[in-house]
Amino acid sequence: MAFSSPRLRTRLRTRRRSRTSSPSTAFSTSNEGVPLASLVYGRGIDEVVRADLNPDGDGTATTVIPIQDELGNVAYLTGPDGTVLERYDYETYGRFRVFAPDGSARTTSAFGWNRLFQGREYVAALEAYDFRNRHLLPALGRFAQEDPLGYVDSLNLYQAFGGGWVNATDPWGLMVGDWWDPRTALANPHVSGTLKALGGGAEITAGIAAASTPTGVGQVVGAAAFLHGIDTFISGVKQAVTGRSDQTLTSRGIEQIATVAGASPSAAYEIAEGGDESHRRGPHDGAASASRV
Repeated sequence: MAFSSPRLRTRLRTRRRSRTSSPSTAFSTSNEGVPLASLVYGRGIDEVVRADLNPDGDGTATTVIPIQDELGNVAYLTGPDGTVLERYDYETYGRFRVFAPDGSARTTSAFGWNRLFQGREYVAALEAYDFRNRHLLPALGRFAQEDPLGYVDSLNLYQAFGGGWVNATDPWGLMVGDWWDPRTALANPHVSGTLKALGGGAEITAGIAAASTPTGVGQVVGAAAFLHGIDTFISGVKQAVTGRSDQTLTSRGIEQIATVAGASPSAAYEIAEGGDESHRRGPHDGAASASRV
């Protein structure tokens, strides 16, 4: 399904973004410098709130208002007065259909519109979506390239959205969810596992330094910190690779002691983890909570 005229297939696009949350504008031009589209972006990274389209480059632009759902999929193009100009629906991994206002099917967009699945740009020549760092292939339900970050959210380097295209997002083509937002990134067990491993590494370094002191107390404290750091580092690496929250040996020992002392299993667990219930999550809970709902 081709959306663009020959002039649209190769173009120079520049996006001007301010340092505030105010809207920014992106411009598309033909090779001859003819303006083809002007897109005004809102607060969301792929939220287009208005567009002036001139796909034929004849100087006559049509103003449209894209209507997006909670995942950023563009469902409608409307005019400034709210009149529906075009409608879209989606199947697996962004496979789409285009409809006229009367419900009849169209083979291409009458407006040259190509921001579709999750608001990303559909590249007709590749039959793929541009997800910034990788291209998504709707027909195959996977990315065309390996994940540049490696095994951060899947053991399959080509998997898209953790297999959950219905409710997960990946605007950068790197990791499920708004990973640049610390509130959602920390909910991903791979991310939190990586941070745990880094913390363990820092504790190992501090333990070695403390154990090198001439005092006996410093040596004891350093040795304890060194051993706990190794324990934390190994647990963090396991969690980062598998996506399953892993309890440290130290926490398991504290939990066993609390159980022997008469604490219930749930109370013993909370004592060992300091009231943190995150280790009870399954391997996919973090990814699910990181997605937009």
